[in-house]
Amino acid sequence: MNTKLLKGAFWGVVLSIPLWAVIIAGVLSVNALADFTVGRTMTEPFQMYNPDLSPRTNCNLTKFSAETWLNDSRVAMSWTFRNQSTGDYDAIATPATPGDYKLAIFYDNTMVGTYTDTARLWDIDTMYGSAGPRMSNLSTATARNGAAIAGIPTTTYGNRFTNSSTAIARGFSAMPANVWGAATRTLTAGGGGTVYVNVTGINNYLTAQHGSGLWSAAGTVSVLPFQGAASYETVAQGEDVHVTHGDSVAIPYSIGTNITGYTVWFGVKTTPQDSAYAIAPRDITAYVTNASTGSGLINLSTTDTALPVRKYAAQVEIKNRSTVNTVLKFNLFIDASVLN
Repeated sequence: MNTKLLKGAFWGVVLSIPLWAVIIAGVLSVNALADFTVGRTMTEPFQMYNPDLSPRTNCNLTKFSAETWLNDSRVAMSWTFRNQSTGDYDAIATPATPGDYKLAIFYDNTMVGTYTDTARLWDIDTMYGSAGPRMSNLSTATARNGAAIAGIPTTTYGNRFTNSSTAIARGFSAMPANVWGAATRTLTAGGGGTVYVNVTGINNYLTAQHGSGLWSAAGTVSVLPFQGAASYETVAQGEDVHVTHGDSVAIPYSIGTNITGYTVWFGVKTTPQDSAYAIAPRDITAYVTNASTGSGLINLSTTDTALPVRKYAAQVEIKNRSTVNTVLKFNLFIDASVLN
């Protein structure tokens, strides 16, 4: 579990916690920023320990409590708690309003930790969930075997929509000329012209009109080195990485451990104790190149690197349900550009 010392004026006062309480409740921490959706369950995982630092699996759930702030104003919010019987616990609630949430969790009036989250009005599921039935698969659509599809009458296409493999293998031979026409035919509308059904016909036409070009096997394209993105030195724990102001870069990293099943997050602050981000936390799981060795790329756009020239604190973190681990911390230097 990644833990960080709570800092900042938001919480108002410094809490005095007995040493035994800290050992039992765990280290006072601020959890990494997480995104949730209004009207859907948000879950905050946390751990409890015995005085000998073994996982405490028998906490009385009725002794847990929580206080919530929305956009720095205290709000009433109903939280329930769940024991996973491994020393891991969950605080569960449903946000009704979008915004930045801050949560303080207590056990028997002793603070366990603090958490910062964002609740938004939408996510991928809420945006595209209703489109699922319309995007099921081709087999489902074609298996209707001639039923009306999006208003196309069955009298026109009949049983020709059996499945894609059959249609392609038959070369559309069952399609009458008055429906599809010949493979190549002269158009009678839109100013005339010729219809080509494959790449070969198009290539032959362009070659006849314009000679060899990029559309043919004779064409070549020269790509300049580092066009679009440049690779920098591999990120190492605690080391410095230098990026030129305004560059688009791909920074390689290697954690050295298997991260299959984890999501990977990256973020940058001017100083670690800041509440605001210089580069907001982002999911970079899509750019993992080898999950077995924990290797991947941190892609930065020209907008990301258009920061004031100075040193920044960067961090890579992996998450898997209730497990959150900081795997890399390094200094990211934005260096002045010579050419602009």
